Amino acid sequence: MIRLLISSRPVMMRNIILFMTALSLWTTWLPMMRTLSGQNSYAWGVEWFNTMYRGVGWEGDWLFLVYQAILGVTILWMGFRNPKAPFAALLIVWHALPFANALYLPLIADKRNIFYGDTGGVQWDLTWVSPLVTGCAFALVFLWAVSGGVRADRHDPVSWTRQNTQFAFIFGLYLVVVTGLEWTGPVHGLTDMFAVPLNILAPVLIALMLYPWISRSKAGEHAIV
Repeated sequence: MIRLLISSRPVMMRNIILFMTALSLWTTWLPMMRTLSGQNSYAWGVEWFNTMYRGVGWEGDWLFLVYQAILGVTILWMGFRNPKAPFAALLIVWHALPFANALYLPLIADKRNIFYGDTGGVQWDLTWVSPLVTGCAFALVFLWAVSGGVRADRHDPVSWTRQNTQFAFIFGLYLVVVTGLEWTGPVHGLTDMFAVPLNILAPVLIALMLYPWISRSKAGEHAIV
């Protein structure tokens, strides 16, 4: 049934997958923005295949976050604007690695996968939740790719519309607001409580900015599902 849906609605499935990909980008985007916005005492850390990447402010492995963010945004741009090779390969890798890492930690490294959110004072054990979530995402992407979704979805680069410009303006406003919030208060203070959800939703805003909106002049000719 899933394969039938993918084959009959490849563009719709691609859009669902890309917004899902945007949501997965927040774990990289949030610490990157906290670091690049001038919070010199902000500490972060993430473990990949038994190697810990961490940093405090501009010290440490902050470029690791930048490279991840660039890759994630590149995948969104390629998927929405011109979904041709190597888009499918990058998309599969993007979702395969978190799934493999989520299995590696408990099964190979014998470690718990604990998420710590210092600003909100949260601590969640994701040891078995993470493989389930990342595994479902990877399975959907893989099925879309092998069921012909990539071939059916290929098209010429789409034009930039007024809606794209509007979301680009909103994204610029987000950057100004978040930078101001993170500069004006202490780490994990009240201003951070407002900045965190904005940073979490930012990748979705990027997806909306890159989405192939149909201009009004062409709306009557065809529609993108």
